[in-house]
Amino acid sequence: MRMNWTLPLLLTLAAITPDPTKAAESAACLAANGGKGDAKPIVEALAAFKPLLNEQQQKSLEHPFDYDSAIRWSNLPLGVVPRNGLRLGDLDAKQAAAARRVFDAALSACGLKLLDEIRLADDWLTTYDKRPIGWSGGNYFLTVLGTPDTKSPWMLQIGGHHLAYNFTFNGHAPGATPLFFGTEPIRFEIKGASYAPLDAQSGAMSRLAAAIAPLPQAKLSGTFTDVVKGVVVSGVPGQLPTGGTDTGFPQTYPTGEQAPCSLDINKSHVAEPTSILLFRVGFTSVEAVDKIQIEAQRHRRRNP
Repeated sequence: MRMNWTLPLLLTLAAITPDPTKAAESAACLAANGGKGDAKPIVEALAAFKPLLNEQQQKSLEHPFDYDSAIRWSNLPLGVVPRNGLRLGDLDAKQAAAARRVFDAALSACGLKLLDEIRLADDWLTTYDKRPIGWSGGNYFLTVLGTPDTKSPWMLQIGGHHLAYNFTFNGHAPGATPLFFGTEPIRFEIKGASYAPLDAQSGAMSRLAAAIAPLPQAKLSGTFTDVVKGVVVSGVPGQLPTGGTDTGFPQTYPTGEQAPCSLDINKSHVAEPTSILLFRVGFTSVEAVDKIQIEAQRHRRRNP
């Protein structure tokens, strides 16, 4: 299976300078202990969480493990794409603390930090939500598909606007895709503190953008709007390019600085959710890296 990196606003990306303070914070979370993505502690945390919910909340939390439920994620806000699951903003203090223990069990320290900061970014956006379309840190959801178990297939979903963690468990063979995260704005301040949730990723992407800018094979011919993944909403444009012409080039093609830049991107992404990705799926292995397809595209941002 091929993966495509899509690099919007190539020149703008190349101009992004990572914040040294945020780089230190990213390094600190990489060194911190966090969830390992093992099913057993997650199952135990969910078992302690469920009795704290009323009957309606339990119905919101639990859904069948089927195709329609599994694809119910998106990079669009709640007002555009309704979500299944238990809304985090509806939990009381005791329930929220128990949900946090589920996140602690499932996510690495970096993955937990990213969840917190992307939710804060949505809180920052609330002031500008005039339509409204559901920007809010409360509009993030916890969903269980199937029956949590250490041997049988089931799925844990944590997400909302600009975040989708999809953890699938099947005995000894877990997985952590589809995986999506983004942030708007890139950097922001809230309650006197500054945040840049994807500073490591944007820095790695900007270095790759600068490295591949001279390569004509990397440039797509079209101009695209939002790339919409997960549940596809009718009337929303911007799907990934299709066909055999705009395909970019395989990561094995670049020489010099391009290949290490690509590997840096992979590492900055897989550190976020849990060690399921880093150690079991192995997206930083040479074999996996060789399958990545790199492309750059012109991007037109739709007005919010």
